[in-house]
Amino acid sequence: MDYQTMVDDIFKLFDVPRLDYLCVAKLDVRPSEELPQFDRQLVSRIEVLEFKECSPPMGPLVKVMLGGHHRLRKFTWEIDSRRITSQLSPAAITDALEPLKSTVEELHLSISPGSWTYAGNDGTQMDFASFSRLKVLKIHDSLLFAFDPILQLSGWTGSGHCFDVNLYQRLPPFLESLYVRQ
Repeated sequence: MDYQTMVDDIFKLFDVPRLDYLCVAKLDVRPSEELPQFDRQLVSRIEVLEFKECSPPMGPLVKVMLGGHHRLRKFTWEIDSRRITSQLSPAAITDALEPLKSTVEELHLSISPGSWTYAGNDGTQMDFASFSRLKVLKIHDSLLFAFDPILQLSGWTGSGHCFDVNLYQRLPPFLESLYVRQ
């Protein structure tokens, strides 16, 4: 199956009237991908949506994929470390997840272990302050924190995180649980 057919099929699944849970595996999102053309607005009834072993959720295609999920309560995106082809951009991921900010209550963003050597992120940080219903956040540390490249280059073996004085400001007001993992 070619890439465009798979993307089209995913969009068709979003439209299944009684579907409330969907898990998509091994999707390679191409950030510069042309957006599919639709003859109508997507209106999904899905409440739990999971993407497993996928490339990072960045770019306009992800933003379109996540639009129209007005009932979505739980969202999971597991990044397959073997599918990371460039530096992660936490700010670009936040932008792609923007359609979820008024519905999602539980958000899981992880990076699966593998043969990945951490190349760092682009120095940006994810910002969840506008996620008005988010109560549970499970997230990989390299998506939540900007890493200090000077400490990394010096060979420091600690966590590599810079002191994050604004983390509280980047979290939503109703957050009940925060899980940060390496």
